[in-house]
Amino acid sequence: MTFCKGNGDGRLDIVLCSGGTVSVLLNQTLPALGVNLIGEQIRLVWPAWNGFTLESTTNFSTTNTWVAVTNQPVLINDQRILTISVADGERYFRLRKP
Repeated sequence: MTFCKGNGDGRLDIVLCSGGTVSVLLNQTLPALGVNLIGEQIRLVWPAWNGFTLESTTNFSTTNTWVAVTNQPVLINDQRILTISVADGERYFRLRKP
């Protein structure tokens, strides 16, 4: 058994070799969005997997108000990290694969 980033999405996949047969098990898990409050800043952390967009809304009760966050996160050890001021007001965040 070997772990590799086989299909280029940034997630570890599993490669099995047995009796001349090679099987690849693609990782289909969804990324987790971590949120930490650090003083007057909110720190958002998520895996640097390809194809996922960070979105936000100020009204969680409606589904059509989600917009892509335009602030660029930094990349550290395969994690995207974005820090936002709490002074920006109440916001909700999600990761979405378009």
